[in-house]
Amino acid sequence: MPPRRVRPPIDPIRMRQALDLHVTRHGPAQFHVESAQGEDEWVEIVPDLVCHCHDALDRDVICRHLAAALLAQGDKEAVRLAGDIEHEAQIDDELYDRNQSVEER
Repeated sequence: MPPRRVRPPIDPIRMRQALDLHVTRHGPAQFHVESAQGEDEWVEIVPDLVCHCHDALDRDVICRHLAAALLAQGDKEAVRLAGDIEHEAQIDDELYDRNQSVEER
């Protein structure tokens, strides 16, 4: 049996980008991922992670399209990372609000 390929980790920058994408499931492991600008990719996550964007093909990383599909699938790493990013954004918003109220005084 051939060795199983180890999945690379999801990069937080790509996950931040993935949070802005629209994902539609078209089967148990196939997704259509679309950006606000109308760019789209078809991705598959089983048995291997497959996306035909330059990021995935040229760099052999989990691109924003795959990250979005993994999040839609409920992948544990993707869900945890998205939650961490949302938490950081909430803290940043709170700090910004505090700084604004200090400047107004």
